[in-house]
Amino acid sequence: MLAATGLSRNGSHEAAVAEACDRCLSELRRAAERVRGAGAPSIDAAVILVSGGLIPLAGDVAARAHAALQPRSMIGLSTARLGHGWDELVNAPAVCVLALSAPGVSVTTFGAGDLFEQGPGDAERPSDARAGLGTSLADAMGLGPAQRLTLVLASHDTDERALAARLSLAAHQAARLGPGGGPIIAASAPSLSDERTGVIVGPRLLRRGVAGLTLSGPIRADALIAQGCRPIGRVGVVTSAKGEAVLGISGEPALDVLHQAVAQLAGHERRLLASGVLLGVVADEYRERFGPGDYHLSALLGVDPASGALLVDPPPRVGQTVRLHVPDGLAAERDLQLLMDGQALHGEPAAALLLSGGLRGPELFGRPGVDNGAVLRAFSGGTPGESLARGGTHIAPREGFPLVGAGVGGLIAAPGGADHTTAQARVHNTLPRCSSSAAAKRARALSASAPGRAPRTGSPSAPQGPSARRRAAARC
Repeated sequence: MLAATGLSRNGSHEAAVAEACDRCLSELRRAAERVRGAGAPSIDAAVILVSGGLIPLAGDVAARAHAALQPRSMIGLSTARLGHGWDELVNAPAVCVLALSAPGVSVTTFGAGDLFEQGPGDAERPSDARAGLGTSLADAMGLGPAQRLTLVLASHDTDERALAARLSLAAHQAARLGPGGGPIIAASAPSLSDERTGVIVGPRLLRRGVAGLTLSGPIRADALIAQGCRPIGRVGVVTSAKGEAVLGISGEPALDVLHQAVAQLAGHERRLLASGVLLGVVADEYRERFGPGDYHLSALLGVDPASGALLVDPPPRVGQTVRLHVPDGLAAERDLQLLMDGQALHGEPAAALLLSGGLRGPELFGRPGVDNGAVLRAFSGGTPGESLARGGTHIAPREGFPLVGAGVGGLIAAPGGADHTTAQARVHNTLPRCSSSAAAKRARALSASAPGRAPRTGSPSAPQGPSARRRAAARC
């Protein structure tokens, strides 16, 4: 398989599309000449990203890019953060393209349609009706034993939990066709102010809906998920819950557990609260100890002082093991680096697509390009640029394999292989979207209330018997 990328920062959308596509095609021709001794390979799949001031013109960008590249399949989205190689652009006008030439690989494109919108009665459907719906979804998505990767991009107003439920149905039905199959990764577009944002399928811009492609056949595709948060407080078990309200943790009011966790933070650590708080739910209850990557993170939407409840989306069930988390740049770097160290054992990939949730990026790390650099550096074998810079060493321009990235609103993952038969597609939630001033007020409120509030006492401790739960995140 051959891969190439093209980036243009031109403020004119016509020029940006032309430049990005021309650079991508030129790079692909050079790669074909080196590997195959021939030029001008056909493009089987392409991903296009539009950012900054060009977002209102994304529809015309899609049409022009499709005409220039003539790919068998193309999907894309609008984003505020765009990555290319070692660089990360924030709110900059740009067009970026990733193109794949993969002879012998089957490509299925799908988009829009009511199939991907969960109705209010989905949960009550008879089992045969659910099976029929799952079969229709699997057929539309091109799932089956030969499927190696499915990428789904959804508009910013998509109900992520509903989409995850439908992807789970499709994966379960596909698994009945035989063993095998790869991961399904879905991302929702970030919520931006411009109403003309959306997702791209072929030459069209969809302001609402989904766009996806599936690669099947002689290709390997790995999906990795790094969360980027660190735990605070202690591990507990949900002892009381109703809907989205977590009322009790280990026999104590859930709000008291939150206040205790915040009170244990040092003064300089409380700045982490500005990014919000999440509730981690243990993915595999059979583990004796829980560490980084062992939790699925749910967004903390708010609190109810009257009942002492935490409002969580998606909510955990009674009996599940939980722990509070906060976004942390150092933990995020470490977790991704650990994943990439393991991935480096498999050798350099032909290409990489980096989807970065709203918790990550320059606001978390204090500088751009951290995630891009971690992925590329894992295969470079060189000294990290940060170490060279601290030592006063000149940093020469670095090469790497084709990589593009996008900031997204939220991520959904379903595992591949045999796990398709039992595991659910899981929403890897970002925090509720709010302004920086609102985040600062939330951090000050939590910091101010925690030390002065005495935890309620007298509640018996909950039994620590965990309930069994299978892992659902795609990690390869």
